[in-house]
Amino acid sequence: MSDSTPTQRIDAPVPEGGSTPDPEKKRRGLMIALIAIGAAILVAIIVLLIVLLNGSGGPVAVSTTTPTATATDTPTASTTPSATRTPTPVAGTPAPKQGSGGGNSQPTGAAFTAFTPVTEVQCDQGGPYFTPPPIPIQVKWSTARTNSVWIVFGGGDAADSQFMQLPVSGNQSNFSYELDYPCGAASTELTMTLVGSDGQHVQKHWTVTNTGDRF
Repeated sequence: MSDSTPTQRIDAPVPEGGSTPDPEKKRRGLMIALIAIGAAILVAIIVLLIVLLNGSGGPVAVSTTTPTATATDTPTASTTPSATRTPTPVAGTPAPKQGSGGGNSQPTGAAFTAFTPVTEVQCDQGGPYFTPPPIPIQVKWSTARTNSVWIVFGGGDAADSQFMQLPVSGNQSNFSYELDYPCGAASTELTMTLVGSDGQHVQKHWTVTNTGDRF
């Protein structure tokens, strides 16, 4: 007669704690431990290399500050002087004369440097058969680059009239004889002419007016 008693399955004992260990968690933990050990070894190697390279017994602090580039001053460009421009002569304007030195030559024509005439006189008639005292013409002058000076009544060229020659500078005291104002006239005109070393004539005309009696 066969034994019909059923075979009982015996399961592995369950450890205290209630759960079976996970092999995947074990592998992860082992990997983390290996990474930590490797990182520690790498840090130790880096520190050792720094000590050997710097030749000192202590660790050298490594600066983590990023060095900034030093700005280089941009050189200022020097100003190049502009070329001197030669003025363009205007049509119809004579070009300036140049001497041997290349500059403008000095003027050569005669010129008045001062001219001061008296332009008013008071010549009173006074009445019939009365002769007023003479009133001399008064004028003061000075010149430059002048060979001769001439004076004449009227508005003509005194040098051409050859009436009276004067010094190149002076006053009425240098007249050859006194020139008196004609009291019978309301006014009178005179001319002084310069003759330069170049032969050119330069003239001054002026009018003397009588502020006294007139007839």
